[in-house]
Amino acid sequence: MSFCSKCGGMLAEGVAFCPKCGAPVAQQSTQPPPLRQDTSSAPPPRQKQSPVKWILLTIGFVLVLMIVGVFLLYFVLIPSKNVAQESHAQETLEKIATAQAAYSSLTDTRSYGTLDQLQSRDFLDERFAEEPATVDGYVFKTEWADKIGFCVSAKPINSNQTSFFIDNSMKVQEGNPTLSNSSDLSESTDNPQDGLQPLAWAGEWTCTGRGEDDQAIMTIESVTENGFEFEISAAWGTNSGIMSGTATFKNGRAFYTDSEGSCTASFSLSNGILSIETNDCEGYGGLNVVFDGEYRKN
Repeated sequence: MSFCSKCGGMLAEGVAFCPKCGAPVAQQSTQPPPLRQDTSSAPPPRQKQSPVKWILLTIGFVLVLMIVGVFLLYFVLIPSKNVAQESHAQETLEKIATAQAAYSSLTDTRSYGTLDQLQSRDFLDERFAEEPATVDGYVFKTEWADKIGFCVSAKPINSNQTSFFIDNSMKVQEGNPTLSNSSDLSESTDNPQDGLQPLAWAGEWTCTGRGEDDQAIMTIESVTENGFEFEISAAWGTNSGIMSGTATFKNGRAFYTDSEGSCTASFSLSNGILSIETNDCEGYGGLNVVFDGEYRKN
């Protein structure tokens, strides 16, 4: 059996022309010709997408998320946290001032106290049991506290935040306290040292109430209406230390701050007793050497 190569019609054996279309039978085929497929309505073949494109898109998406995250962190979250911490630090200083007022009214103190002293009387919580006290990103420290005044500073751990302090003015102030700008230099007219002549400070003074191994001697000279020069030599056993400088008068008292602004001292003279209180002056003496105490003129 053969078929016409033109129309596919069936051909009898030996015929020269196709009885259907009349085409000459030049080449015979034993298989019918393949049917033509209509591809006009078939969808075009899908092109396989490159994996590199997807990788680049993913990387771009991740980068956008990272940029948005950094923006939110540095311009929204961190500033909000800083503002909250600064506000809380000011509120804490106000609570400390209230505690100072209560502590100074006690009959057995009649003086302002350090943070640990306030905590020991339950005017502050246990976070202030030791100084300096770190609370919510701020370091709280008693700069000075005595019968006339006090000053507590709040310094941030993060240098981008604001420092604060409060004194017996009971007002929170920005910045770092100094002896010259603090209300600790009381303007009270009943200051027991008002009216003292400057020369009453001059001379050699010895710290009282100490043993043979614990001594301190202070020399005050060059006294003017503005202040005086002093030198304190203290010893404990074989350890010794010297602190010296120029103290400035303010409302019957004298104040000193070293060149680094860390060591401070306050001097008060009443009834022949010169009292000295220091803060952060340990670097001027050896182990157990202290400059604080009550001094009497030799």
